[in-house]
Amino acid sequence: WDEDYRPVVEQAATIQVTEEQVHWWDWERTSGRPERPQTMKLGGLLGSAVLHDVGPAVRTVLLAGSVVHVGKACVFGHGGYGVQRAD
Repeated sequence: WDEDYRPVVEQAATIQVTEEQVHWWDWERTSGRPERPQTMKLGGLLGSAVLHDVGPAVRTVLLAGSVVHVGKACVFGHGGYGVQRAD
């Protein structure tokens, strides 16, 4: 990817977060392989927050991420989030 990500990181540093209600959630899962079941510990953030002063580059990344749900364990629902515009 040839796009310079630094402007997005700089914009993200200026975001103000309010009404943050976020916590870490750990859970375990056992694989469905009958010949060799394996337990995995998974975790992630749950909750919500209100973001202010979100620049256009960050807004684009947030909206794209809300559609594609990428990241570790995304097939188990990790990486999914929603974005709502507050007027």
